[in-house]
Amino acid sequence: MTALIDVTEREQAWEALRASEERFRFLSEHDNLTGLFNRRYLYDTLETLIGVSSGPCSLLFMDLDQFKSVVDRYGHLHGSRAIQEVARVIQACIPEPGFAVAYAGDEFVIVLPTLSKAQAMVTAGEVQAQIRAHTFLTDVELTVRMTASLGVATYPEDAADMRTLLAVADRALFDAKETGRNQVLAAGFRRRAETA
Repeated sequence: MTALIDVTEREQAWEALRASEERFRFLSEHDNLTGLFNRRYLYDTLETLIGVSSGPCSLLFMDLDQFKSVVDRYGHLHGSRAIQEVARVIQACIPEPGFAVAYAGDEFVIVLPTLSKAQAMVTAGEVQAQIRAHTFLTDVELTVRMTASLGVATYPEDAADMRTLLAVADRALFDAKETGRNQVLAAGFRRRAETA
């Protein structure tokens, strides 16, 4: 009987260890709050995609407009719940083999391998429209509406490497927010507008 208990305890310990290792592996590539991929995964995967790609790879940099007001009004816990819902909305809009990344706070990056800038703009518009149409926090009997701004950049059209691509998409996002929020802008919009 003692031997049987020892075997059972050992098997339970191995199961717990395997589950812990799987969770650690998951968290090494995923964001704990949203379940989306994390920045480490973004940097590793995007660099590889660009290194082996002969075609386009588009990037969307997204930020929720005035999200601080949601946190100020409803608190950090509800702010975190809203971020989780935003992640689900984004996931539903991304075509395979694209993926989303919880970048920082209320910022997200969406990677769209093989999509041209025009195709990426369509996806960005869909993400923006779905966020605008969604009512957040209804499961806790609140009614929260949000909008998002997105910047779009495409390899190799806008950048020749990963870091530049991220910077160009981030700049397009900055321009979208600076020129009114709740919009999608492609890389180079500001330069074109200033030279027109």
